[in-house]
Amino acid sequence: MLSSLRNIIFPKSSGKPSAVLAVGHFGGMMRIIHLRPEDGEIERIGGSPFPTTFRYGGAVEQSREELGEVTLYAGHDDADETVYNFLDDISARMRSQYSSGMTLAQLVQDIFRPVALNAIHKRKGRERLMSPTETFPVYLVYVMRSSERIGTGPPTSIRH
Repeated sequence: MLSSLRNIIFPKSSGKPSAVLAVGHFGGMMRIIHLRPEDGEIERIGGSPFPTTFRYGGAVEQSREELGEVTLYAGHDDADETVYNFLDDISARMRSQYSSGMTLAQLVQDIFRPVALNAIHKRKGRERLMSPTETFPVYLVYVMRSSERIGTGPPTSIRH
């Protein structure tokens, strides 16, 4: 009976399916890129601690997959060495490859996954510098969002 009431108040089918790329550790600081399927606008959410289940601004995680890991240099100023510049690289590539009318499956198959994997691969095997490094997992997170934008508020999950 309680589950029926919950389904009436919070139906699972309501919302808009989408996906985000998340760089960082769940349970810690993460940086997020969301390419809106409707219009190709890119939202960036960064520097927020995220619980183990992604919930942010009305978006709720449905599933996730780890695409790989990227090692970036801490405190190094080269163009592709910081987390923010890594995400700038991914955002620019996403923007250039987006075309209107793409389904979520097409976005994931043709843009999200190949762009992220290419950016990860590009940074593997580089000459090591003396600067300290940190390795971050990169996730593709499928979400259901209640509004057009994800970046409308702080993380809202209380589930850990």
